[in-house]
Formats: sequence, structure tokens, C-alpha cells
Amino acid sequence: MKILKPASLHIFRYRKLLAEIKHKLEDSAAKLKGGLNTLNETRVQVANMQVVCQEKKEVVAVAKRECEEILVEIVQEKRIIDEQERQACFSLAYIFYIIKVRRKENLPKTYEKIN
Repeated sequence: MKILKPASLHIFRYRKLLAEIKHKLEDSAAKLKGGLNTLNETRVQVANMQVVCQEKKEVVAVAKRECEEILVEIVQEKRIIDEQERQACFSLAYIFYIIKVRRKENLPKTYEKIN
């Protein structure tokens, strides 16, 4: 075994410490590069998703307009149907009234006295 002189011992320890620090810095740099790569990939993915989102937003806007137009048509048709139903009910009530009046006119007078 070689006996180291005090100056050589300090240089050896310095080199060993320098190598450890260099290794830690290289590890940290590799982690930072990996993190930056991940961030760049994510940035690209987000940009792509924004494009897709914008396209879908336009499709949704068109569909929303179409739905609103259809809803307006449905409401208008419902109003027409409700009015027709109301008129049909009035007509039916009038028909029943006429039938009732005619029955009373055709009934024998004795029947009218009982009721």
C-alpha cells in the first residue's frame, strides 16, 4: 500500500468529492431534461387538444342552433295542436248539448215530469 502525503490526500479527497458532485449534477441534469421533454410533449398534446376542442365547439354551436330551431317548431306545432284540441272539445261539447236537447224534445211528457 502506498502512503499518501498530506497534500496528496487532500487532492485525492477533493477529486473524490468533485466526482460525487459531478455525478449528482449529471443526475439532476438528466432529470431536468426528462422533465422538460415531458413538458414539451404535454404542450404539444394540449395544443392538439385545443384544436380538437375548437372544432368540436363549432360542431356543438351548429347543433345547438339546429336544436333551438327544432324546439321553436315543436312549440309552434304544440300551440296549433292545443288550439285544435280545444276546438275539438268545444265541438264535442256542442254536439253533446245538441243531442241532449233533441232527446229532451223527443221524450214523452211523462218522462220529463219524472226527471
